[in-house]
Amino acid sequence: MKPVFLEEMAQQVEEGLRLFLPPVDSLRPWLEESMRYSTFAPGKRIRPVLLLEVNRVLGGGVERALPAACALEMVHTFSLVHDDLPGMDDDDLRRGQATCHKVYGEGMAILAGDGLLAGAFLTLIGHLEGTDQVIRCQQELGEATMRLIRGQAADIRWSGSPPSSEKLEAIHRDKTACLLRCAC
Repeated sequence: MKPVFLEEMAQQVEEGLRLFLPPVDSLRPWLEESMRYSTFAPGKRIRPVLLLEVNRVLGGGVERALPAACALEMVHTFSLVHDDLPGMDDDDLRRGQATCHKVYGEGMAILAGDGLLAGAFLTLIGHLEGTDQVIRCQQELGEATMRLIRGQAADIRWSGSPPSSEKLEAIHRDKTACLLRCAC
């Protein structure tokens, strides 16, 4: 059972994501629907909540850090959508529901992931105050995203044979730990 404050912070992230994700286009709803489908799948929101909590401990307000927290969650969701694709881990279920490519097709899942990645950076640009802050957040998130992608590439490259503990640690450091570090 999660502590109440974690549930409240996760709810704030959910509300922020509803605000920062593009609205569903009434004529061409497919992309936005697939992005929202994956983003609002059940999840713990650990990374954005960690970012908000570190920000709070350092004396910052939620409103100011919420765009960065939501951008981080968009990058995380992008990585999950792409990770589930047939060319990667080929998963049918994620967070207890059918994966994006199973519901919307492989091509739309790729575009949903791409849209989430672009949306993360647009959120930082459009909703953070101060040029220096925007640049710093983009740099941190960009570097974390590149590490995540490198980790996925290593996971693909080293699949099929049991990885050494060194390779396995490198994959986890890049695919998982990089976004946790970015949150802090």
